[in-house]
Amino acid sequence: MPLEAAVNLPGPMKPIVRNCSFLGLFVFGAGILPSNGQEYFYDQHYFEPQVRWEAGMVGGPMIALTDLGGTAGKGSSGIKDINGKCIHFYRGIFLQAHLGRHWTFRLQSGWGRVSGADSLIPKGTLLSDFRLQRNLHFNSPIREALALVQWEPGLIRKLIPSSGYTLYILGGLGLYHFNPRAQINGNWIALHGLHTEGQGFPEYGDRRNYSLIQWNLPFGAGLSVDLTPQVFIQVEGLYRKLFTDYLDDVSTEYAEPSLFDKRLPPATAVLALQLADRRISNSQTNSSYLFSTKRGNPARKDNYFSLQILVGFVFNRKRR
Repeated sequence: MPLEAAVNLPGPMKPIVRNCSFLGLFVFGAGILPSNGQEYFYDQHYFEPQVRWEAGMVGGPMIALTDLGGTAGKGSSGIKDINGKCIHFYRGIFLQAHLGRHWTFRLQSGWGRVSGADSLIPKGTLLSDFRLQRNLHFNSPIREALALVQWEPGLIRKLIPSSGYTLYILGGLGLYHFNPRAQINGNWIALHGLHTEGQGFPEYGDRRNYSLIQWNLPFGAGLSVDLTPQVFIQVEGLYRKLFTDYLDDVSTEYAEPSLFDKRLPPATAVLALQLADRRISNSQTNSSYLFSTKRGNPARKDNYFSLQILVGFVFNRKRR
């Protein structure tokens, strides 16, 4: 049975898991084929197989750093711009294989949500004026499949000799689906088809329309703790480097408003005009921004990351 059918995944996730499943099976196979079935001791009661299979669940807080929202001052793509009101819950499942003492290969499938809103930025700071007046927001589901390689350096094992604790670093390749939306009149509207910055219009040859399914590069570090010979937990931070600046549908400059009527169906053009430019002016902001063409910063790509806890079960650790 296909993996996506077995776990009843949402529609947009199925091609993602299918593609990464092939990649993961190749990685697992490459590591397992040389195995000669040898075992060594885990403790006084259990053998440790040369290839140890594990599976479980993953969950934890998730947040995105994009052009929208953030905290007071100038926007950035670092920890400084994390706004607690935009933290959401990430959940998923994983399957992994340990090869010897230092290498682990993992397949992980996860779901979550990211968001950002200029209205959440604290008022009264001059450097916040640009984002406050821009007055944009977004909300997007995230569905991803990750193929990860985890490595435990030998030096760390020497520093923490207990077999129940493991510090590690990890990285790999991911495929994810997103779909930025904005709210108007109580309804959430998908922004991709509105071409809010003129993406795909012939008048803007450098603004190609973005794909809603893209690759990312996940990497991070964590700590694994054995609770029993069959149960363990891992706590890790996992950052996803993206290759798009449109996770929030904001990247560069405002499009010429007349082009929406020219290039889009009438009903779509009305929505595009309403959601592309929502600038405001009030006594707490600098009204000169209303005459600027800048909407986002194309020099800085978007990203998202999670602080996740994995609870897993060991399948093949045998009693002596």
